[in-house]
Formats: sequence, C-alpha cells, structure tokens
Amino acid sequence: MIGKIAVRVTDELPIVVAGSPAYFAERANPKSPTDLVAHDCIRIRFSTGTYLRCHFRIKRRDLEVHVGGRLIVNSVTVARRAAVEGLRSYKCRPSSSQRISPRADS
Repeated sequence: MIGKIAVRVTDELPIVVAGSPAYFAERANPKSPTDLVAHDCIRIRFSTGTYLRCHFRIKRRDLEVHVGGRLIVNSVTVARRAAVEGLRSYKCRPSSSQRISPRADS
C-alpha cells in the first residue's frame, strides 16, 4: 500500500482585511482580529462547503476568529467586487488589496 503525505511547498501567504472607505466610514476600523466579530464580513465558501478561516498569527501565536456575514461567495473576484462597492470587508493577500479599485476592469 502506498501512503500519501502532504507537504507545504510555500510559506503561508500573508492576509490582510480589506474594505472600501465607504464601508469603514460607517463602521470602526478593526484594531485587532477579534474586532472583526462586530463586522459584516464577506465569507468565502469552497466547493467542499467549508469556509475560508479567519486565521491570524500575531507575535508567533495563532488566533482563529469566527466571523459572521450575510454575504457568502465562492469567488475571490466577487468578494473583492463587493468590498469595492462598500458592501462588506474581506480577507485577501496584501497585493490584492493594493489593487482594489472601483472599476471592474481595473
């Protein structure tokens, strides 16, 4: 019998919380990951039915925050568009948040 082993081939990708200025104008900016509990977050669900975890590493300690949100999507592109429109906040790689733009073709 041949066994399988999962091996990480890259470092963990850094993640940031992103949202439009309009979203954060109506709500306080989160100062810590636990503040996200009070926000209406975009939740990303995979085809397996599991959700993208809100997992953070702060000073070499792991923290998982269970967030809620009325908008559930299965696409990072849709999540980004909703954040641009000011609907919710979402988690993304830092390079993605730097490209957030109100134009769909940007």
